[in-house]
Amino acid sequence: MAIITIDQLKQENASRLVEQGKLVRLARGIYSDEVRKSPEQIVRESWREILGRTMPGAVITDRSGFSGHPVDGHLFVHHPRTRVIELPGLTIVPAKGLPAQPGDVKLGNDVFLASEQRALVDNARATRSKNGLPSRTLSKAEMHDHIVHLNTTRTPVQRQRLLDAVSEYASQTQKPSASADVTAFFNSAAGKLPTMKSKSKAMRAAQSGNGFDQRRVQMFTTLAEKLEVEPPRIRPARADRPLLPFFESYFSNYIEGTEFTVEEAAEIALHGHIPEYRPADAHDIAGTYRIVNDRAEMEADLSSYEAFREALRRRHRAVMEGRPERGPGQFKTANNRAGLTEFVAAEHVEGTLREGWEILDGIRDPFARSAYMMFFVSEVHPFTDGNGRLARIMMNSELSRAGQTRVIIPTVLHLEYLSTLTSLTHNGRADGLITVLDFAQRYTAQTDFSTLESATQMLTTTNAFEESATAAERGKRIILPSQLPLGWEFAEPDQNRGVADPSLSD
Repeated sequence: MAIITIDQLKQENASRLVEQGKLVRLARGIYSDEVRKSPEQIVRESWREILGRTMPGAVITDRSGFSGHPVDGHLFVHHPRTRVIELPGLTIVPAKGLPAQPGDVKLGNDVFLASEQRALVDNARATRSKNGLPSRTLSKAEMHDHIVHLNTTRTPVQRQRLLDAVSEYASQTQKPSASADVTAFFNSAAGKLPTMKSKSKAMRAAQSGNGFDQRRVQMFTTLAEKLEVEPPRIRPARADRPLLPFFESYFSNYIEGTEFTVEEAAEIALHGHIPEYRPADAHDIAGTYRIVNDRAEMEADLSSYEAFREALRRRHRAVMEGRPERGPGQFKTANNRAGLTEFVAAEHVEGTLREGWEILDGIRDPFARSAYMMFFVSEVHPFTDGNGRLARIMMNSELSRAGQTRVIIPTVLHLEYLSTLTSLTHNGRADGLITVLDFAQRYTAQTDFSTLESATQMLTTTNAFEESATAAERGKRIILPSQLPLGWEFAEPDQNRGVADPSLSD
């Protein structure tokens, strides 16, 4: 596909080629030979090429400077040309400004992205919307939001390095007041200055010492909105499954690397036999089981943030009782991570938990609440260790309180479950996680947990114990109990009105 400008062909030739269906007109003097796509799709895929062809050397900055992409259908750039370009689905809004400076990033197509210090300085000035266009720069509240985000995701050394770069750039461009404003915003976000008036909730929270992870809270909001439009999953819990809590504890610990045979785990959880050779691991199993087998605990009222917070600490304390060095029931004091995921900073745990709980409080459907709760607690990672187990306990507590079937994540679904969490964290894609949890609940609802023997047999036959890393190589996938051959007795089909991903079952 090529973007063609009028200087490459005569106007009459362009008009004729458009009439013949060989070119698509995108704007005055701008065409494409990709006639199989809509003009909006062409612009969406080729806006950088269009920008480079029409405004060579343009620097993406101002409101667009932090993302490097169009914002709400508008792209703001600095370039000597000042005529607005109206394209299908995109308006390019140029203004006179400095050409590319040292530190600005070349994106290709003769287009540059403002350095972080330039974007901060350029956005420090106030502008107003005019001619139906958004204001060129962020509002003060938006600027505060962004600086709070930077403040919570950078180390002190990184923040100081950025402020030094802002000061140097502002000095070179004779904008010292912009540097002073940016520095003041950062210091306010860090609680180093008297409280400034701000319309930014994130800034007000940071100044009061109740700062929260703004990016995570936005992620939680997006997930809640996605879950609101999902069909309800109605799978009532049954009283004839006394061994379900045991297997819930067993699989939840197995995911975290606490591996016992079913028989060993049963001796620990059901009979209280703690083996001398692995006491800490055994306490993980016993503590988790004690919580999930406690009906009053699992159905506890969490209708206030204080009750939710206390439940987190109480349940974590029970799960991690065998590991006092991990601070059972105490929120983390140092940041933690898993792979490429850096969880919420220790100083923002309480603020982020409060903000996330307020979003949870607006969700009504039990399955939606449970899915949100699991991701929310997992993503904050409020404790030094044991967060995965705690997140699944909190998830199933939501289902138990509503009288719905809990969710067990069998070993064979381990990697799929974790990959969907990662996808939501880094790409904002919630569909995979919802599908996995939906299927896992459906599987749980159909499994016979009446006795240890019947449950173990059914779990084995349906491949639940298979290691997910090798199961596919061996041609083994999880099987719904309802798909077992005749002669098997399985739980009644659930009343699910959603549709599980058929790829998850044979």
